[in-house]
Amino acid sequence: MFSRSSGSGKNRRSKTYTAFTLHVDNPDGFQFNIYEQGFFTTLLTKFGMQDILTGDEAFDKEFIVKSNNEEKVRTMLSPMLLAKFMDFAARYTAFGVELKGDRFYYEAPETIIGDKHMLRYEEKINFMCDISDRLDEMNRRRRN
Repeated sequence: MFSRSSGSGKNRRSKTYTAFTLHVDNPDGFQFNIYEQGFFTTLLTKFGMQDILTGDEAFDKEFIVKSNNEEKVRTMLSPMLLAKFMDFAARYTAFGVELKGDRFYYEAPETIIGDKHMLRYEEKINFMCDISDRLDEMNRRRRN
């Protein structure tokens, strides 16, 4: 856990975050950011912000997908992963996943204060492990 401050003087506030990093084997520098749409992202897409469409209508309405490899991110998003993204979107506010370099990074403005919170983080870590496994599978296929 860490604390981040914002504002200055009397308006300075500190908020506690919980974060984790998951390192992955990413030899080709594949990157993506998949996050739920909100008011501002919906507005930005209407003004030309690029979003990769997967062909799954419900997922494409719910999430913004950005990547440095459009074909690979579409291949990575198997039906099982699409379903898990949709499940998390239904249960968690503003859910998203980012792979940059050799790591997934996730943070949320909350603290782990009990079993309920621990289970939520365990679910998210396991989901990122599922994505990592999918990437490993794709990389093995490409090498063979």
